[in-house]
Amino acid sequence: QQPLLLKYLSQENPGEPSEKVLLSGLPSPEGDSTSLLMMFVSLGLKVGKIQLLPDFTYIGTSAAVVSFSSADEAAQAIMALHQKMPADVGVTLKPPDKPSIAGGEGLKAWRAVFTRSFGIAYRGPDNKPCTAVSDHIFVSGLKQDVDEKMLEQMFRGLGLSVTWSKVYYDPSQWTCKALVQLSSLEDGFLAMTALSRKPGVA
Repeated sequence: QQPLLLKYLSQENPGEPSEKVLLSGLPSPEGDSTSLLMMFVSLGLKVGKIQLLPDFTYIGTSAAVVSFSSADEAAQAIMALHQKMPADVGVTLKPPDKPSIAGGEGLKAWRAVFTRSFGIAYRGPDNKPCTAVSDHIFVSGLKQDVDEKMLEQMFRGLGLSVTWSKVYYDPSQWTCKALVQLSSLEDGFLAMTALSRKPGVA
């Protein structure tokens, strides 16, 4: 098992205290929301929602976005769990007996089109990659047979809604790339959070 890694997840001000936390270091292909909820309850914390983020990009661990009742509760969770092994806090984390939609159909759809050269970035107002949160995202490193229907199915598996998308062939890489407009800034932020994870980084 991997150590648990937690950090605040703020759409407006990255790194600033927030009631949302990104929890990494969970089992691959996905964590179990019931086990996670029990872990937080045992710490006396109130959780509003747990959104699982399966191991879409083959890094060996999955993650979850956890919404607490307040930023104070999120701070308590980070203090109690960050860089701790699950056994250190008396819990055993394992994949669920029955996968979620994201961990089942969503993961299958994503890995059918994903290549090792995959990349994701927000699109800025000048039509170039940027760091500011946007509902428009660039996706690169997709297999050559990807079309818009397959792309939208991938994002639906994440629980996200696509407003518009366009797939382009990239002859320099022998892959496809795409521009995707999601239904909201929040969906764009969640897509980036789920698909830009790196090994050993919260």
